[in-house]
Amino acid sequence: MGRVNLLVFLALLSVSTATRTISKSSSLTRASSDFNHVCNAEKFASYGFEMSLYPFCNKSVPYNVRLRDLVDSMTVEEKTIPGATSFPTVILSAASFNESLWKSLGQAVSTEARAMYSLGMAGLTFWSPNINVVRDPRWGRALETPGEDLFVVGHYAVNYVTGLQEVEGHGNSRDLNSRPLKVPACCKHYAAYDVDNWLGVDRYIVSDRDSIEVLVHGHKWLGDSKEGWIWVVVITIYPNFTMPAVKMGKVRESDIDKASFYLHNVLMRLGFFDGSPAYAALGKDDVCTKQNIELAIDAARQGIHDNKNDNR
Repeated sequence: MGRVNLLVFLALLSVSTATRTISKSSSLTRASSDFNHVCNAEKFASYGFEMSLYPFCNKSVPYNVRLRDLVDSMTVEEKTIPGATSFPTVILSAASFNESLWKSLGQAVSTEARAMYSLGMAGLTFWSPNINVVRDPRWGRALETPGEDLFVVGHYAVNYVTGLQEVEGHGNSRDLNSRPLKVPACCKHYAAYDVDNWLGVDRYIVSDRDSIEVLVHGHKWLGDSKEGWIWVVVITIYPNFTMPAVKMGKVRESDIDKASFYLHNVLMRLGFFDGSPAYAALGKDDVCTKQNIELAIDAARQGIHDNKNDNR
C-alpha cells in the first residue's frame, strides 16, 4: 500500500464542500453531502481510492492502532501542516505610516491565503481589515485597528485592501466590477447599510459573524416568528424560512436575486467559475516563507517608536 497523501484528502474534501452550493436535486450534491467523512468508501472510490486497503479506516480496530497506521503512512512533509505567517498587530504596523508597507502586507497575506486554499485548508473570503476608528482607550480591541486618526485609518484601508484584492495587471481598470479578485476584503465594521451603491461597486453586506443569530435568539428583538423577521436575514443563516417568508410577502424574490447576484459576483471575480491559473501552482512552499517572515520583522521594526520627552 502506498503512502497516504493527506493533502489529496483535504483537497477532495474542499471540493466536496464547494459542491454543496449546487441544487439539491443534483446527484453530485447527494454524493458529496458527507464532506467531513474521510473514510467514505463510496465517495472516494470515484477518485481512485480503495478505502478498505487503509487500516486507519478499519472501524473494528482500536483508535490507537488506526492512528499508528495513519501517522506511519505519512511522509514528514505530510505530517507538517503549514501555518501562515504571523504579522505584527495592525496598530503596530499602522504606526509605521508606510503606505507601501501596508500594501505589501496585504499582498503577502493574500498570496498565502491562495496557497492555503489550493491545499484545501482555507477559504477565500477574509474578514479583514478592521477599520474601526478608536474612540476610547478602554476598548479592548484597539490593537486590531489602525488607530484613532481618520486619515491614517483611511489610507491604511485603501492600501491593505488593494494588496489583498488586486490581481496583477488589472489594477488600472476604471470599472471596479470588472476586476478579478485575488481574495475579497471585508472592511469591518463599516457602517455601510445606507450606502447600497458605494461608488458604483457591486458588493454585499454581511453581519458580524453570528450577530443576527444573537439578535434573534439572544436579544429576541423581533419576537418568535422566524418568518416575521426573515427580512433581516434573507438567505443567510436561516435559509429554511426563506420560502415561507416569500409566500407570506415578507421577502420579495427581487431581494433574493439581489443578494444572490452580489454573492456570485464575488465568486465569479475570484475565479470560482473560470479558474485562477495564476494561483493554481501556489502551495505549501508559499506559506510562511522566509521572505514573508522578513517582511513581518521589518513591519514590526518600522512600527516601533521610542519617543523621548525631556521635561515635557
